[in-house]
Amino acid sequence: MDWKRDQHREFVQGLCRITEHAGPTLRERIAELLCLGLRCFVADLALVSRIEGECYHIEYVEGENCGGPQLSRGQRWRLSQTLAQPTWRSQHLHISRDIPMPLPKLCAGLAPQGYLAAPIKVSNTPFGVLEFLRYQPAQQDLGVCDGEALRLLSAWIGSEITRTSQETVLRRVNHRLMRQALTDPLTGLANRRAMFSHLRREANRLYREHREGCIALIDIDFFKRFNDTHGHQQGDIALRMISKAMKHVLRDFDFLARYGGEEFLLWLPEQKLSVALTVCERIRDKVASLTLFPEKLSVSIGVATLALTHQTDVSRDIDAAIAAADAQLFIAKAAGRNCIRAIEGH
Repeated sequence: MDWKRDQHREFVQGLCRITEHAGPTLRERIAELLCLGLRCFVADLALVSRIEGECYHIEYVEGENCGGPQLSRGQRWRLSQTLAQPTWRSQHLHISRDIPMPLPKLCAGLAPQGYLAAPIKVSNTPFGVLEFLRYQPAQQDLGVCDGEALRLLSAWIGSEITRTSQETVLRRVNHRLMRQALTDPLTGLANRRAMFSHLRREANRLYREHREGCIALIDIDFFKRFNDTHGHQQGDIALRMISKAMKHVLRDFDFLARYGGEEFLLWLPEQKLSVALTVCERIRDKVASLTLFPEKLSVSIGVATLALTHQTDVSRDIDAAIAAADAQLFIAKAAGRNCIRAIEGH
């Protein structure tokens, strides 16, 4: 049986090659592993299933069912309608030329000449079953080496699914942490860190395209007095509701951030000052019309254009625009609040 051992050695070498050079997606990697199994076991059909309760989900399929039902990823069968049930129940290998009769629905009308199955575990938990069916007589009998190769292939596939699942979870966690790091937890708006990062990207883009934009600083009038009178819990509610009201009147590509305390920064890309003033007036009017608080609240707004003059240091231009908007905000407050003041350039 030296040829069997040689074949097993070639199989293991094939696994190593797939690991080193397989496609970037899990589906591509498992497809290559199943095709390797089809060649090794001289089989016609390869299946990877995910089993939940009594439901058999086809996750991956390679080869042909040779006249039986057309099988594809996403199909569901009752576990009892498949050949996988004994393997799933026992969590042991199954290798046989004798297929139990009557055939289950998944193989109805066929005459399999051989069947190999192995349980698949993902993160050490039963996941599903790896199956190979042979429909044509073959000179190669099923034997011990097939069991070793089948066990190894099953473990390899389980490892690939585990690794991909862990990478997916890690990406989700990293994405959530990044969102938390860049989001103000109270209002759900961008925080200062995200704000400056966004403004630098935007300023670099506008510099290359020779365009302009406007920055507005928005401050809730008499907010400290509101907090002292009604409590910080009511103050937090007010901040959330005003943030929501402001976002409601903005376009998708406008950018609103919590600048600090009761102050917000609004970035209006590629907008002239006249358009920015119209947007800010909608914000001022929207906040003034809110009736959900114990008393009326309003906002004062200072607006300035972002003049891009420092190609190598756009942060300097951003700081200058924010300072100009802040100066206009001071003027708006001195003028009686609940109003807008602006400057063209700075």
